[in-house]
Amino acid sequence: MSKQSRGFTLVELLAVLAVIALLIAMLLPAVQTAREAARRTQCQNNLRQTALSLELYHSSQLYYPPARLVPRWYDEVQCGETAATWMVRILPYLEQSDLVKLSSIILATTLRREARLPPTEDSC
Repeated sequence: MSKQSRGFTLVELLAVLAVIALLIAMLLPAVQTAREAARRTQCQNNLRQTALSLELYHSSQLYYPPARLVPRWYDEVQCGETAATWMVRILPYLEQSDLVKLSSIILATTLRREARLPPTEDSC
């Protein structure tokens, strides 16, 4: 009576591992290509949304946003005022109103610090 082994031999196990490694090596470039295509599509979508926001700003204000508006350093910046680039001005049209509020708070704090003004109690 001969005893039959039901397990894998070491050679069979190494062959299976080699096949799996080969399949992974073939699939990785395809996955990277798909990721790059997704990144490219996302970038195109962001550019499209930015252009649309600029057009919405233009249709509501009748001019495009200025490149940059900087208040005089000695003026007080009120809550809700923004003295920033065009990107901050189109944020409401990108449905990012929370970022507009945050930018005005940061700007008021920064201008006060640079002008060496004491912080006010009614700060934003």
